[in-house]
Amino acid sequence: MWLSVAAGLVVSLTQTRLLQIPSVRAKFGIMPITAALPSSSLLDTYRFARRYFQQKFNQHAQSRTPPVQKLIKSKSGKASRK
Repeated sequence: MWLSVAAGLVVSLTQTRLLQIPSVRAKFGIMPITAALPSSSLLDTYRFARRYFQQKFNQHAQSRTPPVQKLIKSKSGKASRK
């Protein structure tokens, strides 16, 4: 089992190194590596995740909410549901 894990690790590392070479990337039609994206802070990630889950929760809650029934006052003064 360790031989399998070691072999997989070697293949993965070799593939990673080969695909970082610009000529190899061009041969396989892989887009070139561009400048690194600006890193985001942990707080930005938290805010994004919070907003995402709030939207998902609100959509889910709205889809499960039964229709609202209005109370209409009848002529006798008692409220009835319609």
